[in-house]
Amino acid sequence: MYWIKSVHSVSESDSAAVDSSTAAKVLLGDETVVRELRPAWAAYTGPLLLISTFVLGGVLFTVGLSALTRDGNGAPLFLLLPVILFGGIGYGLVYLARMQTRYIVTDKRVLKVKGLLNKTTHSLWLRDVAAIKTRAAVFQRLTGYGSVTVAREPISWLQRLPLLPFGDGIRFGAVPDMYEIAEVIEHGSNRLR
Repeated sequence: MYWIKSVHSVSESDSAAVDSSTAAKVLLGDETVVRELRPAWAAYTGPLLLISTFVLGGVLFTVGLSALTRDGNGAPLFLLLPVILFGGIGYGLVYLARMQTRYIVTDKRVLKVKGLLNKTTHSLWLRDVAAIKTRAAVFQRLTGYGSVTVAREPISWLQRLPLLPFGDGIRFGAVPDMYEIAEVIEHGSNRLR
């Protein structure tokens, strides 16, 4: 049976094991985890590119300033310290954001848990699932990731546009095997109806 086959499976591309204590804190008494995963690094491409651009620009500016000084001593390299510090903090925050986001599919619910200090849990009962939307942009298709959105209302034509929100739903962004995740959710939803 497909539903039981993937119990507690974790993506092979995920180097860090998913912490099952997160799932244990949000599960009901008789729930079992079917899939638990976290978003891929592809979900954080925007912030990582922004931080990298700032760090590279700061390094190039400091090196250029050092080369343009007339006294031959160059600009003090301590000007790189704020750039490196900001880059380290930025990369660290992106890392923590990824590590503290979990997508959990149980035999009864779909959950999205995120946050380090403030935990936010979004949950949707599988019996209430009315629509499942999968989407992979060009970059996501090239890297093998996509997003799965689960909603309790049918999809209107306006919600099919990629930039608009998907009603009252839960979005799993940048997950590997998005079609498999959607199929697991669909099987669970059909089983509970």
